Amino acid sequence: MGEKKIKDKLFAEFPPVKTKEWKSVVEKDLKGSDFDKTVVWKTYEGFDVQPFYRKEDIDISKSSPGEFPYIRGNKTEQNTWLINENINELNPKKANSQAINSINNGAGSITFDSAVIKDKEDLESLLNKIDTEKIEINFTKTEDSKKFLSLLIKYGKSRQDKLKGCYFFDPLKDLALNGHLNETIFKDLKQSITLFNEVLPDYKLFTVHSYHFKSSGGNIVQEVAFSLSSAVEYITRLSELGFNIDFISSKLAFSFSVSSNFFMEVAKLRAARLLWANIIKQYKPKDNESLKMYVHTHTAHFNKTIYDPHINILRGATETMAAAIGGANSITVMPFDYYYKNPDQFSKRISRNSQLVIREEAYLDKVIDPGAGSYYIETLTNSIANESLKLFQKIEKSGGFVKELRKGTIQSETHKNRKYLEKNIQTAKEVFLGTNKYPNNEETIFKKISKSNVNPESINKFETLKPQRGSEIFEELRLATERSRRKPPKVFLLQLGNVAMRNARANFTRNFFGCASFEVIDNSGFETVEVGVKAALNSKSEIVVICSSNHDYLEIVPKAVKKLRSANPKIKIIVAGYSKKLLENLQCQKIDDFIYARSNMIEILSKYQKLFGIGVN
Repeated sequence: MGEKKIKDKLFAEFPPVKTKEWKSVVEKDLKGSDFDKTVVWKTYEGFDVQPFYRKEDIDISKSSPGEFPYIRGNKTEQNTWLINENINELNPKKANSQAINSINNGAGSITFDSAVIKDKEDLESLLNKIDTEKIEINFTKTEDSKKFLSLLIKYGKSRQDKLKGCYFFDPLKDLALNGHLNETIFKDLKQSITLFNEVLPDYKLFTVHSYHFKSSGGNIVQEVAFSLSSAVEYITRLSELGFNIDFISSKLAFSFSVSSNFFMEVAKLRAARLLWANIIKQYKPKDNESLKMYVHTHTAHFNKTIYDPHINILRGATETMAAAIGGANSITVMPFDYYYKNPDQFSKRISRNSQLVIREEAYLDKVIDPGAGSYYIETLTNSIANESLKLFQKIEKSGGFVKELRKGTIQSETHKNRKYLEKNIQTAKEVFLGTNKYPNNEETIFKKISKSNVNPESINKFETLKPQRGSEIFEELRLATERSRRKPPKVFLLQLGNVAMRNARANFTRNFFGCASFEVIDNSGFETVEVGVKAALNSKSEIVVICSSNHDYLEIVPKAVKKLRSANPKIKIIVAGYSKKLLENLQCQKIDDFIYARSNMIEILSKYQKLFGIGVN
């Protein structure tokens, strides 16, 4: 039997199913629930994500990898990327030793703190025995960029090395963070840039960062649009100095922050390349290489935590996969302990190995554009690209990135999204495991903290962006309890009635107060109100949370409240659960609070900390 006949016979047994039929089956399973409200996801970016996609939903890109508009990446043979590691040591010889150790253990890209270099000898010590033709060398931004570039030029002339990498120089990021921009910086660097290119032509001098947009509350559309607008600002200012688009593009790199929103992050990198290629095309470059976006990524700061920090390893692994599938050129995985101490060799090794496993064991470097053809990823790519383009055009029509930043438009856009995001974090709709859900109540971190993240202060007249990790507000609660001279307040779980409901609500309450490191007095439940109240009073708890079903509450709560209040008028009584009818029936019972799935945890926990003499910094 021929191959065609076999296929015809096979597919005859599986006739095509129309989208309408799929949807009708889903609606049947929903048993009357609204399809759009139940299974359609509304993203922070403002567009809807359907529960399933089909070929008819998307016009898949016809371009191949390495072809305009580079939605499928710049690479044509393998999906290779460089494993980057940050070296924060400020002694040149020690930094060199750490870098060589990292290289020997899998790193192909090193980022040095530029503060380590005071003169040409320091630079030579730093790069001693490093094959700079094979290893990418990056530097963080320094205060005196002109002097730093001069040192690199002297090094390049003396060694004739083919130094490649990026200088993470982004004065527009500094403007967004501290409100100051040296308006003559580009003019001051013109001669240095020209000479630098003659000596080290493969080195990139400007890096557009996105982390401060994301960490200040921006969504993915804002992150892409603001980054592209910032890059166009560089094109404009460098063009005014006489540099052409091919030269400027060759000196620009992008550093994107990648979070755990896996498919959205994959699509973000694809959309960013697509938009960048089309933007550069408008400048009519002579070299097609100018249309390609060089993408460095690092794992996001926003979703990392200091409590239960090993979860950061899992988050980093997810983000690494998204960056690799999205076609990043280099990836930095921040060590899991970076947010409360200087990373040690163990945490750095874990960060390297997360990439090595994905590359050497999962073979993600062997497949060009692994996300291609996925109806979901292709749809998200188009949605992000379309919405980002609209916002980008809006900024450009209003005068460009710097003008909109000084007007406060950029800050206003991110602030709106941050308020919505903060509400979801505080009500645990946006989950940080180990922080606002399922905290380890026995864990302490205060004595392990050896560094803090200080947000830059504005030195200009406009409100600047304020990067902050999403979990910090919960971490402040727990740290306040840890630092307090008094013992953590005791919370007694008064479990009565329906076993399934009391267990569920006791578990919820345990997690709720664990988020502020209160001491939760647990039990398996009580047969009568009298026995339960006696146990609660004997525990010397300041808070009693009644856990049962809504139906049982009508009988249990009045009895429990009466007995508790008569024995201890100062005790705080809380009911786990909420409904409008329940509130109406129990409003005369002098209950201090109701806690439930959408409670604002920060407001309630802060209130009780202050009530019991725990100050929140």
